[in-house]
Amino acid sequence: RIALMADPSDDIIELSIRGHVMSTTRAVLCNAEDSLLARMVADSADAGHQRDKDGRIFMDVDPVLFGRVLAFLRLKRLATPDSPAPLPCLHRDVWDEYAGLVKYLGLEKFMDDFAVECSNIFQRIAELGCVSQHRLQSNDLVKIKMSSTGGVPSHDY
Repeated sequence: RIALMADPSDDIIELSIRGHVMSTTRAVLCNAEDSLLARMVADSADAGHQRDKDGRIFMDVDPVLFGRVLAFLRLKRLATPDSPAPLPCLHRDVWDEYAGLVKYLGLEKFMDDFAVECSNIFQRIAELGCVSQHRLQSNDLVKIKMSSTGGVPSHDY
């Protein structure tokens, strides 16, 4: 007879994000060591955080952006060196707010690729597409073919 023991790091945590309930596991939140999220749900840090009427940890942050953070943390936990977690695909209008949320949550080091990607998206596209950054930021029409499999992009522009 096999007795299954639940891993205490995988217990379900419910968060209230501006009133939107989001559920995940403690392990997902603790995956980013030394982050605010990890400290909030650590066994010894149960007190001191604002809670909603149902006892959930409450955070007054954008629920859509927090959902993107949570999705990335889930994917990062499953990632391997051969299959890294994809960075969130965000509209340019929310990059600054998302970067601020990442910083507030203490996830800068954990999501360092995001900071690089967002710091200058034109530079990164220019590098991948083998075209000048200046040309990308001009009014010129530039056609860049990129590989959908992560391979080397073609040079047809």
